[in-house]
Amino acid sequence: MSTLNILNKSLETVMGEIKELARRDWGGKAGEQDYNEMGKFLNETLDNYEKNLGIPKLDILIAIEDKRDYNVRNYYQRANFPLIENIDVYETIEDFKKKFPSGQFICPCCEAVSTDPQTCNSGKEMSKGKKCDWKSWGLLGTAGKGYSFIIKQDFLKRPIVWNIFKPKELDQK
Repeated sequence: MSTLNILNKSLETVMGEIKELARRDWGGKAGEQDYNEMGKFLNETLDNYEKNLGIPKLDILIAIEDKRDYNVRNYYQRANFPLIENIDVYETIEDFKKKFPSGQFICPCCEAVSTDPQTCNSGKEMSKGKKCDWKSWGLLGTAGKGYSFIIKQDFLKRPIVWNIFKPKELDQK
């Protein structure tokens, strides 16, 4: 959870506090560069999310910052907050499930079907006695073979872009 007290503050104040934390991490010229880059990142991300989700920037930033439990420079990055241009947005989880009713997902590692969208449970043997247990949230994520989306209804409670194994319905094979 964030160490900033962000309730009842303006967007500019909260952004300024986050940028200041980025500056303090290194100090000097590197700190100034981090301060400026953080400002650009926050502006671009908040503009993009407000445009695509229809949620005010301050609400988005408060939700995101409330979930931060580590360094601002590592938290506020594209890996965690990609731009929404090529990401599907669903109003509800029910809308997502209607689009992908099979409940089957293609693991990017073993390429077998998993019924869990984030941890492979295909049972495919990868080496003697070792079954695939690839995680979509691990170091390599979905290795560019996954599916990213947002559930708008829950975004302020869980402000994340989900990256899961590719739903079987999207498999081109």
